[in-house]
Amino acid sequence: QIRRCIARNRFEQLWSRHLFAVIEIQRHIRGALGRRIAFKRLIQLLDTWRKANTKEKERLMLRRGEWSLVKLQSFFRRKKALILAKELRSQRRREQDIQRAMESQREFFRRERKIYERQLENFYRSMKDEHENNKLMNAKVEKDQIRIRTLRRRIK
Repeated sequence: QIRRCIARNRFEQLWSRHLFAVIEIQRHIRGALGRRIAFKRLIQLLDTWRKANTKEKERLMLRRGEWSLVKLQSFFRRKKALILAKELRSQRRREQDIQRAMESQREFFRRERKIYERQLENFYRSMKDEHENNKLMNAKVEKDQIRIRTLRRRIK
C-alpha cells in the first residue's frame, strides 16, 4: 500500500507536470495563434486604414486640383475684368477729353459770336447815330435854307 501511495503520488506529480506542460504548450500555442490572429487583424486594419488614407489623399488631391483650377480660373477672370475696367476707364477718359474739347470749342464759338454781335450792334448803332446825325444836319440845313430864303425875301 505504501508503494501504491508513493506510485499514486508520483503519478499525480507526473500528471500535474504533464497537465502543467500541456497547459503551457496550449498557452504558448493559443498565444501564438492569438498573436497570429491579432497580427492578421492588425494587418487588415492597417490595410483598410491605408486604403482609406489613399482614398482620402486622392480626394484631397482632386479637391486641391479643383481648388487650383478654381484659383487659376478666378485669377484669369480677375485679369480679364481688370483689362476690361482699364479699357472702360481709358474710353471714358477719351470721351471726357472729347467732351471737354467740344465744350471749349463751344465756349470759343460763343465768345466769338458775342464779339461779332457786339461789333454788329456797334456798327448798326453807329449807322443809326450817323443816320440820326445826318437827319439832324439835314433838318438844320433845311431850317437854315428856309431862314436864308425868308431873309432873302425880306431883303428884296
